[in-house]
Amino acid sequence: MDEAVSNMDMDQIRASCKAMRESGKSVDFIKTCVEEALHKKALAVASTSEPALLDVNVRQMLALVFQIAREDLCAKASTVSVMQDVFDTVSIEACERLFVVVEDNLSVWKTVQFYDPCKNTILRMCNDILKRLSRTVDTSFCGRILVLLARALPLCEKSGLNLVSHFNTDNTTKYDLTELSAEGESNEDGEEMETGEIKESKDIPVDFALYAKFWQLQTFFSSPTSCYDRSKWRTFQQEVASFSVDRDISFATASLNSTVEGSVDEKDNFFAKYVTSQKLLQLQLNDSQFRRYFLVQCLVLYQYLVSDVKFKDKMYALNDEQLRFIIESTEKCYRLLRDTHPKGTHFADSVKKMLQREKEWSEWKNKGCADYTLLADKEKMAVVAKRPRNAYKPTEVDLGSTVLTNLWKINPDMLSACQDQKRKFAPSIVDFLRDPLLELDPEQMVEDRYKSVNDESFQWRASRMLMHESSSYFQIPSKRYEVISTMGPFLGELIKQTALNIPELRNEIPAATNSEAKVESVNDTTSTSFQNGNSECAESSPLVSEEQMHELAPLLAHDLKSLVDALFAGEAISPSPVRESSKAVISILARWKRREGDAATVKKLSSLLLEADLFSEQVGLVFKTVCFQW
Repeated sequence: MDEAVSNMDMDQIRASCKAMRESGKSVDFIKTCVEEALHKKALAVASTSEPALLDVNVRQMLALVFQIAREDLCAKASTVSVMQDVFDTVSIEACERLFVVVEDNLSVWKTVQFYDPCKNTILRMCNDILKRLSRTVDTSFCGRILVLLARALPLCEKSGLNLVSHFNTDNTTKYDLTELSAEGESNEDGEEMETGEIKESKDIPVDFALYAKFWQLQTFFSSPTSCYDRSKWRTFQQEVASFSVDRDISFATASLNSTVEGSVDEKDNFFAKYVTSQKLLQLQLNDSQFRRYFLVQCLVLYQYLVSDVKFKDKMYALNDEQLRFIIESTEKCYRLLRDTHPKGTHFADSVKKMLQREKEWSEWKNKGCADYTLLADKEKMAVVAKRPRNAYKPTEVDLGSTVLTNLWKINPDMLSACQDQKRKFAPSIVDFLRDPLLELDPEQMVEDRYKSVNDESFQWRASRMLMHESSSYFQIPSKRYEVISTMGPFLGELIKQTALNIPELRNEIPAATNSEAKVESVNDTTSTSFQNGNSECAESSPLVSEEQMHELAPLLAHDLKSLVDALFAGEAISPSPVRESSKAVISILARWKRREGDAATVKKLSSLLLEADLFSEQVGLVFKTVCFQW
């Protein structure tokens, strides 16, 4: 068996185990022989001197042990025992290098087949390695081991909870018990002065009483239960008071506040143990990181003293004076942390949050460390009976909601719903014309700018309604080529004419128009222009001037034939001998003006140009001086 394991030949190992079973050996005896051979192989592999070859041999050996354990030829815990033999034999440097093998195979140990038999062995192996390490020198390796244990063991594992709240009293801080003399300081320099050299004064003031009291506080931090002793508590309180945190720390904080926060070195620094030289105390007190270490220690101690721990002795109780001192000191520590740069407020809030989590962790342990793991229900979920389906009726309307269904059934069909009287939002012609008709009465003395007929919104709505209700809306103009210039007077006359045909409004027509005389035609209304809020009404349109004809010449020169047809409709006009179009236009307009005489007005010319599609924006600008609006 030893030869088979030494050669790491799995087939040979199977054959040896089979031969032993055939010879009548028990299964336990065979497993013992295999495990003994594996331990011998582990010691042989650990004696390899070359680091690279050692790493390869360890990996091959561990893979072989896993295969043997899966075939149940050895105990499952042997997979960890062989690694423990290797770690017990090699140096610390080799342990740190080979620990990667354990980290890589942790997922295999956490499987169902290996977890229960191996978890205690893994814990024992890691604790044995930690006992050999120095927490100040091998800090990184210690952290790797603790991280592996956190990954390997569940959160509620009792071995990592410290249920009885023991303290590491072995973690002591050594400091000088006697004051350092001046002669001793000079002898420590070890440098001889040359002849004529002036001695540089570098004496650092050392307050030994402050030094001794400050470092004596570390004994209370390492063993908080000693604070429950009244005599020791008095000593602790006096030392904290004599240390005068406000004097020594706030002074350094104030000096630090004047510096630029960004100039502080933000590199991550870590010190596993304090340096307790007498010369360094004043420099340490000026260091923001050192002050933070000390203040956090005070906060941890204060929280433990006032917390409720299940395994704490009932004799450990505080009186009102002690509680008052702890509360005041806690507030002072948080205030000093916030005043300490850099990022003092953020650091203080982070410490407060961590201590709150530590308090919750302690309460969880007091309640028996209930498992956080969510397990599946042991009983299968009962099958819920399906709801009976309602038969589909295509003749019935079901919109999924009773309110919507009732709303849909208000009318039998879509056409009747559209013809519902409630959907008629337009007012009646009588109600719509009563107010504007009253405004047109001169006795009401309503100014033109306040009349409804001059409001653009009313004009649009009135045009739509009168278009349907009044037969006079599309009446042919009495005069040929007449143009309706503004909507206000047009709607006013139209409303009056429409009211004559409505019995309810016939008596409300203004007196000036309520006569038996025939109402003037709507298209005979006088043009009105509203400009800049003023109303000007021209009684008659002015004649076309020579200046206007010269301005119209270049605008109408592009279509002489249409101009002639518009001005001299049905008349035979001989062609103009003038070749230039502009002068021809002037000649045509002058001939038209002579023929019309006093009837050659701007309004008439505009109507003729509009009918012939010769009217444009530029032509309208020529007549801008005329009180005539399009």
